[in-house]
Amino acid sequence: MDDSNDIVKSLTASTSPCPDDVRKLVKKAQAVARMLANSPSLRKRVEDQCIAKGVPFKMMLPAVKTRWNSVYEMIDPLIHVWDPLNIVLATVAPRDQAKYCMGFSRDENMAFKPTDLSHFKQLKQFLQPFYNATKRLSVGSKPTTHIIIPLMVSLCSDLKSISGDYP
Repeated sequence: MDDSNDIVKSLTASTSPCPDDVRKLVKKAQAVARMLANSPSLRKRVEDQCIAKGVPFKMMLPAVKTRWNSVYEMIDPLIHVWDPLNIVLATVAPRDQAKYCMGFSRDENMAFKPTDLSHFKQLKQFLQPFYNATKRLSVGSKPTTHIIIPLMVSLCSDLKSISGDYP
């Protein structure tokens, strides 16, 4: 697969045009998603915190380069379980961090900062129109070519409205 089409790499590579703080947040979310996917005990702790907070648990899956919507699918549950997840991440032992979180120092607190939530919400807002368009076009055996131009117009409109929200 051509790496130029790899949204995960384009959001996380050091040469990415993506702002540095967003790039690092996507990498950190990727590491957290890997931790949850590979550690049943950690996942159970997050599920228990969700129950305690009255928030339905949504599993965060790591983004993969062959599915460009996977970045959206990774951050949507992250936003949904933000508080319970951060409570657990603040208590993750350094040895567990080292197992799953390459590129983060062992003494770095894995919990996200409160300001990170707004970055994830902005990224979700940017990716959501693409996610929705892909879902509309991926309907199995029904022909969808007739909706391509309306979807492109809609995407352009969505992006213009989003760009007006941010400096």
